[in-house]
Amino acid sequence: MGGQDWLDENGIENVYAHEMKLAKQLVEGLRQIDGVRLYCCDQLKNHLSTVLVNVQGADPADVGTMLDVDHDIAVRTGLHCAPLVHTQLGTVENHGGVRFSVGAFNTEKEVAAAIHAVSEVASWARERVRKPERDRVLMATPATYRADSVALDHRFNRVRSIPVRGTRHEAVRRVQEAFGPFGVASACKWV
Repeated sequence: MGGQDWLDENGIENVYAHEMKLAKQLVEGLRQIDGVRLYCCDQLKNHLSTVLVNVQGADPADVGTMLDVDHDIAVRTGLHCAPLVHTQLGTVENHGGVRFSVGAFNTEKEVAAAIHAVSEVASWARERVRKPERDRVLMATPATYRADSVALDHRFNRVRSIPVRGTRHEAVRRVQEAFGPFGVASACKWV
């Protein structure tokens, strides 16, 4: 009964008002970030304090991992047990979205930190999209390359190493097969 007692003391209307105030702060902050798409109403009247977003150029699972590991922010990613909703939103091909859920115990400071974190992730994603393919794999002038290590696999939150031999095109293709479009080869050498 502790939870019910807490609601009785604080008033469910006050709890809802607090959550919606923070949700409004979150939505307004996220709207200002280039490359962030929100899937919510323009007005938050008759709305819950959950907000769905995507970051252009980044898989929602990668965004969720970066928010968790780099910024200590918990979000849910994917289709959220609602694939038909994501089909209607057009987010299925992007593997769903990133869902923020503002709660009664969140603070304005935490919401500001979440906005800042998404801004950093969006900046990272924009930079990755801008870089031409030749910058993703560091290489020597000759036609045969070997990548001794490949760095930054956010999907699994670890640095992994794979051998890559062949032409520049084969090296890029192998790195992207192993790590997706955000794989970065380092220490490439001519063999």
